[in-house]
Amino acid sequence: MRKRPLGDHDVQIVANLLDRISSASGVAPPATVRSTRDSCVCLAGIVAAVERHKAAEWMRGCEVWLYRGAWQEWEPDKIEMAVP
Repeated sequence: MRKRPLGDHDVQIVANLLDRISSASGVAPPATVRSTRDSCVCLAGIVAAVERHKAAEWMRGCEVWLYRGAWQEWEPDKIEMAVP
């Protein structure tokens, strides 16, 4: 099945979600050499949505954390925060 490319409508869906939750932090899939295309598209959508809200008051302390699955562990010296 062929997927359509990330579009403005997709980014707006993520931006609307950010508006609703106004969170101080969130998680996103990293775009690495071993990442799937879906992870890369998801990260691009999140980055574009965050860019739209960069002037919002609640964004000043916002952080986006990248995660890795069980098959792509972080090296111990690269871990800043771990959630079991």
